[in-house]
Amino acid sequence: MKEIPRLNIPVAENCFFCGIKNEQGLRLTFYLDEDQIVVPVTIPEHLVGWGDVVHGGIVAGLLDEAASWCVAKILENLHFATIQLAVKYKKPVRAGVPMTVRAKIVNQKFNIVDCEAWIAEQEGERVCSTADVRIALIDEEKFNSFATG
Repeated sequence: MKEIPRLNIPVAENCFFCGIKNEQGLRLTFYLDEDQIVVPVTIPEHLVGWGDVVHGGIVAGLLDEAASWCVAKILENLHFATIQLAVKYKKPVRAGVPMTVRAKIVNQKFNIVDCEAWIAEQEGERVCSTADVRIALIDEEKFNSFATG
């Protein structure tokens, strides 16, 4: 498994998941394992919805972020947007428990890329949530107007 260098994307420096300038963010590190993006993470307690269960929006965001890195690193394309995200919550994701998020590309047709993503406990590899993520590749000009407002 090979660590992926941080992407040099100025508009993403404050990303909650991968941004290096976001002090409240997770500042995730991404790895490439053959055809999969791998993200080890232990989610802090302040991101729970109730009890020690991580908020579902955080889980969905982690799955989306891993799929996005598939497009960025495997397809080497930085101009894209998620257009559909379908999450299945199977088991609680618990704060403070080491987890692994994985994603891979399962299909590409023209400018549409379909990815699968899942989050599992590192010990025992129990899958907690899965997602089907559809991402549209867009041209650079449209991306820049979208990303910068």
